[in-house]
Amino acid sequence: MRKLIALGVVAVLLVVNTIVTDRDTKPAEASHGSKIIELPGGDLNYKEAGDRDDPAIVLLHGFSASLNWWDRVAPELANRGLRVIRFDLLGHGGSEKPRDGYAPDDQADLIDQALEKLRVRRATVVGHSMGGTVAIALAEQDRRLVRKVAVLGTPPRDGFADLPFLGKVATWPVVGELVRRFAPDAAIKAGLDSAFADDVDVPDRFVDDLDEMTYSAYDKSSSEAQEFVEDKPNSERVNAARVPLLVIFGKEDEIVEPEAADRWKKDVPRAHVVKMGGVGHSPHWENPRQVTELLLDYAR
Repeated sequence: MRKLIALGVVAVLLVVNTIVTDRDTKPAEASHGSKIIELPGGDLNYKEAGDRDDPAIVLLHGFSASLNWWDRVAPELANRGLRVIRFDLLGHGGSEKPRDGYAPDDQADLIDQALEKLRVRRATVVGHSMGGTVAIALAEQDRRLVRKVAVLGTPPRDGFADLPFLGKVATWPVVGELVRRFAPDAAIKAGLDSAFADDVDVPDRFVDDLDEMTYSAYDKSSSEAQEFVEDKPNSERVNAARVPLLVIFGKEDEIVEPEAADRWKKDVPRAHVVKMGGVGHSPHWENPRQVTELLLDYAR
């Protein structure tokens, strides 16, 4: 009898945890030189560098990351003649974390509104992984704004990407919520290893970025991005938008199959595809010098 009562108490606690976690939200918060731009669908955190008269380049990070992931690229781009604007996507970094609004087209709409407020008229939009899907959604929505698109480690269609095991568990109902709430930093860091080649250390601040996410932001960003690509492949969306495309892939990518680079070229013959040896899922962090040169040439 006592065991049944104990199990009942545990079940109730799990349900309570699920309800509380599902309703968990956080306001936007700027830090380390960033700013908040207030928008009806959710406030976004961003950083801007460079001359406002220079060609604009917009940098969008990937799933469970933040604008910090561009730290090795953004300053040099600004120093060499580009207006660099990087955002924390909704639910990530210092941006607001509401219960809903995480589909790539919703994210793209927020970025579009933010860029209008910042008076950006024509831009090269660069996205890493899930951020590439948002960049493509933005090109679909506002062809007058998006001059060119570049994607790093973004799948062209469904079937090429796969979260590591811990990442999958963290999206499971109840269990995932407990994992997100109680997983130690060492476990999170181990899970982030798959975003880089074997010899690359995961910075502690990247662990902090994931720690700061709510369960709703984590779960819905992942699931709704997958549904978006399943509904219509990224490559088809790029073709429909008729924008130039640069594709950058690491040959050691463990999250998106490196063969995806070849599929991009097959689906979008006009695309310029670059494969980097010794690089994993995050070329802009692992080989910032080459990525910087590629983006400078492309954006200018």
